[in-house]
Amino acid sequence: TAPVISAHDPVTAEATSADGAVVAYDSPTATDLVDGSVVVACLPVSNSTFDLGDTTVNCSATDIHSNTANSSFTVSVVDTTDPSIAAPIDITQEANGVLSTVDLGTPIVSDAVDASLIVTNNAPAGFPVGTTVVTWTATDASGNSQTDTQSVTITDLTPPTITSPADQTFEATGP
Repeated sequence: TAPVISAHDPVTAEATSADGAVVAYDSPTATDLVDGSVVVACLPVSNSTFDLGDTTVNCSATDIHSNTANSSFTVSVVDTTDPSIAAPIDITQEANGVLSTVDLGTPIVSDAVDASLIVTNNAPAGFPVGTTVVTWTATDASGNSQTDTQSVTITDLTPPTITSPADQTFEATGP
């Protein structure tokens, strides 16, 4: 008669890098009718680096009469942590047209798992006089996202120029 291996619940761990995560788990126990407690060996072993996603851990226990029992459980490494984003500094500039062009700069982004974040913003093609808030968003491959904002203020401090028409002479046509 083979030993009986205790049930093992699935294990979930948060990814700490692009390589996944080091995951520690409690090995299941096994009991044999004749031998009593039997050692359980599992692969991959506890404290191994597990890839992002699901990995099956296979366990076995063999008694002194070569009767073997097998079991398995799943280790899931997930990425549920939002990336970080710091929008560029706020901008104040003089208008350079009815709608001003502005160099917004580049946000600082990072993620523990994904090195290729998708970075977007909702900036208009041209900015009117006043303050416009630009929302920057960083999204990782797992769909986690984070936002930050940048204010763009366009001022109009330049007075208009007045051009005088050329002197004109008019002839009177009546009394």
